[in-house]
Amino acid sequence: MNEEPAEATVGTPELQMYGSYERALDDKGRFSFPMSFRAKEPGKEEEPLRFMIAEDHEGVVSLMTCAQYEKSLQAVQQLGTGQDEWDFRRWLAAHSQAVQTDSQGRVTIPQKYLEKIGARKRLLILGAITRIELWDPDRWDQRQAAAGKPAEKYIRAFRT
Repeated sequence: MNEEPAEATVGTPELQMYGSYERALDDKGRFSFPMSFRAKEPGKEEEPLRFMIAEDHEGVVSLMTCAQYEKSLQAVQQLGTGQDEWDFRRWLAAHSQAVQTDSQGRVTIPQKYLEKIGARKRLLILGAITRIELWDPDRWDQRQAAAGKPAEKYIRAFRT
């Protein structure tokens, strides 16, 4: 597990998050948000960090900035409107909600999301570039062991 500070850059329109951190969960489902993910949008330094928490169809729970969530919704809208879009929007609305950091830099994860990922006392916070994935550390280790190393074509492409 990477204990080095993750890079959070604001050089692009969207905050990018890297690295992995293991944190304790308190009895209220709160964890201390990594400092490297606490970069704020210019002009909003006084506001608490706000995120959308969402579960995807594979059961992965992620935190996204509100701007990234909106960008993702716009990408869905580009696919066209109709019943499929409305079905997706309803599904997404039922599987996401807003959360924010408190004055001590903690985030409270609603119980239904903690149950979904199986986290009880520990939480793995994984910077996945445009989002932060939340994992039970043991489930993450199992997932990594099952997945093996990334496909060579992606490693080669990234090296260029």
